[in-house]
Amino acid sequence: MTSIFSKFNILLVMIWGEVIVFVSSLIISSQIIKLISSIFSKISYKMYDCLKISTTLFMVVIIQYFYKNILTFFLRKNIIKTILVVNSSALSIFLIDKIIRKTVFSKYTLFYPALFISFILPFIDEILSILKVRSKK
Repeated sequence: MTSIFSKFNILLVMIWGEVIVFVSSLIISSQIIKLISSIFSKISYKMYDCLKISTTLFMVVIIQYFYKNILTFFLRKNIIKTILVVNSSALSIFLIDKIIRKTVFSKYTLFYPALFISFILPFIDEILSILKVRSKK
């Protein structure tokens, strides 16, 4: 019984970790975009949106690698951690949706799957190793 509650608590912490990853990448990417837009004074709105989305997703992947290293330090590499990562990535998008609706990302529906992919991209080697083990059985 304690094990279920501890895994649930770990899942909740991981969800908030994903939210923190997204918010910090959003802040960092906005600072990068401000710097780029000050250098190039005439950027169209479509170009601005494209730069904003691409730098945000890039920063999510970079910060997620740091997050992966922290998780690897505290949790050993196993199937439960990988499942928790995928579940927390999916559930955190529901919490992040309120933030996304207030930004330019809300105009683009493909941003949600791209965000999910950028959340799980650092963990793709663990996911593929689990799939290989499952396919051998």
